[in-house]
Amino acid sequence: MKLLLMMLLMTEVPKGMTGTWQGEARPVNDFLARKPIPVELTIGADGRVDGKIGAAKMVEAKIRPRAWYEWKAMNHFEYRVDFQLEGELVPGLKRSGARILLNWREDHWEGWIMTAGGPFGGKDSIQIQARDLVMRRRD
Repeated sequence: MKLLLMMLLMTEVPKGMTGTWQGEARPVNDFLARKPIPVELTIGADGRVDGKIGAAKMVEAKIRPRAWYEWKAMNHFEYRVDFQLEGELVPGLKRSGARILLNWREDHWEGWIMTAGGPFGGKDSIQIQARDLVMRRRD
């Protein structure tokens, strides 16, 4: 069963989408003073992803296509990257993990970032969201 699950989750990323990508996302949370959050991803052909969001390092990250059964809010996104975070996203703010929802647009990525956290609770526990992410190839 575990082998079957691993095979289903494996992703081969088309060559044009691999490489190192950089961009910025605009936070929607008021307490972040709307300063853009820098994002850098390196996407491998096997779907593994390395990178940073703000000052936090992505751990155990993998890109995969959105499955047909995933929740409605993801209907407008083709890919997702799920990962844990090590370090502070921005000074004074840590989150355990995050997700980036992405669309491929001919030669670049566009998307949205959502961290772990809930809809309420103040800056120490609320979900951080950043939109208008555009990443261009760095190579």
